[in-house]
Amino acid sequence: MQRRRRAIVILTVGLVCLMITLTQSETESIPVGVILDSDSSLGSMALSCINISLRDFYSTHDSNSTKLQLHFRDSGKNLTTAASAARDLINKEKVHAILGPKNSEQARFVVELGNKSGVPVIWFSLSGPSLLPPRSRFLIHSISTGSQCSQFEAIAAIIQAYNWQSVIPIYEEPEFGNDLIPCLSYALQDMDTRMPYTSSLRQDSSDDQITQELKNIKGNRTYVFLAHMTVDLWSRLLKRAQKEGLMSEGYVWILTQGLSSVLNPEALDKKAKGYMDGALGVKPSLDVSNITKRASLATTLKSKYGKTLSLYGLWAYDTITALANAVEKAELVNSASRYRIQSGVDLRNETGPELRKAIQDTDFQGLSGDFNLSQGQLETSQIVVYNVKGQNESIIGHWSPENGLKLIHNHSEGNATERLAKLKIGVPRTHFTEFVNYSSDPEEGQNKSAAGGFAVDVFKRVVDVLPFSPSYDFVPVNINGEQTPSSYDDLLCQIKNKNLDIIIGDITIVASRTKCVDFTVPYLDSSMAMVVKVRSDSKNGWILLTPFDWLLWLVLAVIFVA
Repeated sequence: MQRRRRAIVILTVGLVCLMITLTQSETESIPVGVILDSDSSLGSMALSCINISLRDFYSTHDSNSTKLQLHFRDSGKNLTTAASAARDLINKEKVHAILGPKNSEQARFVVELGNKSGVPVIWFSLSGPSLLPPRSRFLIHSISTGSQCSQFEAIAAIIQAYNWQSVIPIYEEPEFGNDLIPCLSYALQDMDTRMPYTSSLRQDSSDDQITQELKNIKGNRTYVFLAHMTVDLWSRLLKRAQKEGLMSEGYVWILTQGLSSVLNPEALDKKAKGYMDGALGVKPSLDVSNITKRASLATTLKSKYGKTLSLYGLWAYDTITALANAVEKAELVNSASRYRIQSGVDLRNETGPELRKAIQDTDFQGLSGDFNLSQGQLETSQIVVYNVKGQNESIIGHWSPENGLKLIHNHSEGNATERLAKLKIGVPRTHFTEFVNYSSDPEEGQNKSAAGGFAVDVFKRVVDVLPFSPSYDFVPVNINGEQTPSSYDDLLCQIKNKNLDIIIGDITIVASRTKCVDFTVPYLDSSMAMVVKVRSDSKNGWILLTPFDWLLWLVLAVIFVA
């Protein structure tokens, strides 16, 4: 009996081992390509989060019949390198999907290769798919950039809430400007906000080129800037802008969603933190249900890879989870086995559409929130508006297409509301004090109460009826005195040279002066007039005969007699 029991136990153990062996042998490795720039902060961040996500997923899905096998290729900053990497992954590694690259110019070629071979491409970029082929069947955009220009509508709502009258977008070309310019122009078209200048920089722009562009920006007398670029270029721009005085009080910086999603104030050095203090930004709202898992990911990322977690990292984490689920649902095991048997026959043209459909059917609650790719792109329904304060980001409002902008705090809070610089109003000192009269009292200084006269009163009344309240200083200017300018013509050209913003006073509109400035509609009419005395007998019926003197009557009498 003991021998029989022992034999049964041995047989049972053997069957269990055999079942485990068979289960393990049935787990199919599915090759997947990853093309990222390992030297960039975003590339290394994405790769680290992908590795952690893959480990976490299969630790809780050990019964899956498929398992992703990653093949990494470094795209560098070269278009040819990225295209060659994609061709190698498709032809040699026989990958069933490709993640990346970040750069849209590189992704354009990778997507075209994926279309020809039936390999879905899940694209990592923050600039939007505007540079990619418009009908890419195998393109999935797994990072939320805001559909239909929604993030720029949110930014326009912020500009309107603060009553800013002009904004200058600064973007990285070529890819970031393709979304920014048309979307921002559309969002601002119904507002009294203008774009007097658009600034573009390249990733390889030198420090001198950045400095020169910032000087061009300063010449436009606009103090609100919209930054739309990669974090690498932004970090360089920050330092140059600080040296040019563009990060101090009197200037507003707004960060777009793409930059906000990868920029964590805690990850910046101490100087950069100080530069950003007071900046505003927009980014997708995060769900609070997975806050514990996000904290765990942040700890692992910091301890194992020495990196600080950002929203971009959360998207990378959820993307690989979505792909692992999609591969399992698409049942690629049989196809992969058939591929080994039918050597030389590429079955990915058959499995590609199935895998693409499985990816688009993705809908789960990820670390970044609701991860839904049904439209071929990650959608976001609500955008967070935040204000940078030191090392922290303070949420000041939310925006959604349905409800618009809802500010949590009074929007007068924060450094941004104090950053609109004062206008310089030139007041000429002349002998006609009834029109303009600038006080020379040193205790008054250069302020609103120092200037008076009819022209000053008209100016103040106009300011009072404006829908916004601009801040300004009156600046006295001598005419025909010892100091320049020596004439009104010289004074008016100071506006052209950006020394003054507005000039008020008894200034005649002549053709030559319109070359330097734009004049308002005249509020006084200069013309010739005749002044006569009013007589008490003006209503006498014989008034027409009163100009005739006795000599004229004598002449008339002689004429009639003759």
